[in-house]
Amino acid sequence: MKKGAGLNTVRPKKENTMQNYEEIWKDVPGYEGIYQVSNLGRVKSLYNKGMVLKPRKHRNGYQEVNLSKRKIIKTKLIHRLVMLALLENLIYKSITSTESKRITALKI
Repeated sequence: MKKGAGLNTVRPKKENTMQNYEEIWKDVPGYEGIYQVSNLGRVKSLYNKGMVLKPRKHRNGYQEVNLSKRKIIKTKLIHRLVMLALLENLIYKSITSTESKRITALKI
């Protein structure tokens, strides 16, 4: 085998897999009507014509954004915002299901 034989081969372009998903926007809990977060992890401000906020890396490597409400600025991790906004019904259903099982067990 010749040296450097595979260097000139053409590699197929990687497709952006995020384009294949439908983006769903939900209000950020505690910031309803001010900010929304999508299932793809993007956060937008409803005050600035739906401008998507630029995330930055937190010291632990996670993405974060600053959210403000009544002139108070708080830093929030984006993955937590996605969880709170999009999975709240799932968490509520899980808690409700667990509570109903306990109540049923107590009645028996």
